Amino acid sequence: MPQVANRILTNANLRVLHQLKTLAHHLKDEGYTQSLDLLSGNSIGKHYRHIIEFYQCLLGSQGIVNYDKRQRSFDLENNADFAVESINTIIATLEKEPIVDDCNYEADFSDDGGENIKVKTSFARELAYNIEHTVHHMAIIQIVVRYYFPQIILEEGFGVAASTLRYQHQTSCVQ
Repeated sequence: MPQVANRILTNANLRVLHQLKTLAHHLKDEGYTQSLDLLSGNSIGKHYRHIIEFYQCLLGSQGIVNYDKRQRSFDLENNADFAVESINTIIATLEKEPIVDDCNYEADFSDDGGENIKVKTSFARELAYNIEHTVHHMAIIQIVVRYYFPQIILEEGFGVAASTLRYQHQTSCVQ
């Protein structure tokens, strides 16, 4: 069962990563790096950087996953081609045999930055988290793209959770 779950989780991650790649090609650097009011002056590229770095943290972890310690690469947020290359690397890594080892999630939720906690987790659980995290950011990106770049047609289901897509499909079939 763990191998089946890992394959399902991997495929779900691959699906959203491919959607991000497709959009990055459409945005090019101008739309990718543009400061947008709906994002409080931030860019779509900053969301991409954030998403990509979470995957890099997970895939580069050696038993301890700490998303707080990500690199924060300005190249990822300012260069759509570099972001696509990074996504391709993540995809290639995920397409290999998945890691199934247990690991620890480490984070600091204190205001002053002095209280690291460690929680037992697994690679599969963190893959599930990354799907939810990515879809959340994609939902924000979807709103922004539809507002500022209406000429770009997003893939069906972009920024929508799998459970919501299933629900929408079920309710449309009933009607």
